[in-house]
Amino acid sequence: MMGWDVRARPLIGGHPAVDLVNTVWWRRSADHTTDLIGYDPTALMSWAEAADVIDTAEARALREWASAAPQDAAEALGQVHHLRKIVYGLLEAAARAREPFASDLCAFHQLSLDARRHTDYAGSLPLSWSHERARTLDGLRHRLTLLAEELLTSQQALRIRQCEGPGCGLMFLDRTRGRTRRWCSSGDCGNRDRARRHYARTQQA
Repeated sequence: MMGWDVRARPLIGGHPAVDLVNTVWWRRSADHTTDLIGYDPTALMSWAEAADVIDTAEARALREWASAAPQDAAEALGQVHHLRKIVYGLLEAAARAREPFASDLCAFHQLSLDARRHTDYAGSLPLSWSHERARTLDGLRHRLTLLAEELLTSQQALRIRQCEGPGCGLMFLDRTRGRTRRWCSSGDCGNRDRARRHYARTQQA
């Protein structure tokens, strides 16, 4: 995958950590599940650049690193897959308004501790975390971990929802005033639901 076309693969999550989880499409449909990152490190880099997690210079440096160290890149990509799985478990718990599994909390705690070892405070007050530039996929993973931590420890976590479309499973932050959003997109799953209901009515007539 040479680039991330947001027209074909829109970033609808409302937060980079949610959009990371959304790199798996049709998660709830075993026949249609698609991993848009897969086993191609450059696909992850293209997504991260499109999602504004890294800048163009970082993306270029990461591609050069992956080309020079393909085995390291493959192993690091596997760790990003692991992070994505754990974050999905936590987001799903939030969307269902239930307690997260202890195993997910424990795993995420360890990932967060590891990520913190690669950050520092910025040099001015009020203090804020300063990310080191991503020179390897491990660096990108640490940044993604802290972005997920930022989301999950904020009130925004209460706005996490999962699309109600059968088989879809995409996640998003519901920023509507009444928190009534149901679909990843009204033009996709929303339209399909309206079509199903229209068909059901015509069958009953």
